[in-house]
Amino acid sequence: MLNAKLWRHFDFWLFGAVTILVIIGVTMIRSAVAGNIELTTTTNLVNRQMIFAVAGFVVMLITASIDYRMWSSISQTLYVGTFIVLGALNIAGQALYGSARWFDTGVILIQPSEIAKIVMILVMANYFAVHLHHDGDRLDSKHALVQFGPGLLRDAIGPPHALP
Repeated sequence: MLNAKLWRHFDFWLFGAVTILVIIGVTMIRSAVAGNIELTTTTNLVNRQMIFAVAGFVVMLITASIDYRMWSSISQTLYVGTFIVLGALNIAGQALYGSARWFDTGVILIQPSEIAKIVMILVMANYFAVHLHHDGDRLDSKHALVQFGPGLLRDAIGPPHALP
């Protein structure tokens, strides 16, 4: 996992920018709750933010260490799984903040629509990468927009087909 070839194309500038933004965010939270005794004693927002930041960095490094071709190969499975989870949300979702869009695990609340956003980015990237080469070296955007919705569903169910 830590070989040099794997990290050769890692964007350390982006990693540094995210690190600086996280530090600024934690500093802003600390300064916002500094004068409020109730917020500093009952809810330790700064420590909570730092825990989530560390967890985010761990997830980012694990995700970056996985070859991008693997994400492409499982994008259809993730797409179908996302539909199942979003469908289950209508049955078992908790109504919080005005709508039923959360799963309560007891430890944290999970909002599947946030996961669906990431999955849709992976699915769309795979879709356009596969279908780009079927129309010369350009993808007709109007044709892609018309076919995008049904095409994703078709690709999720079966193997990808060439554009007509």
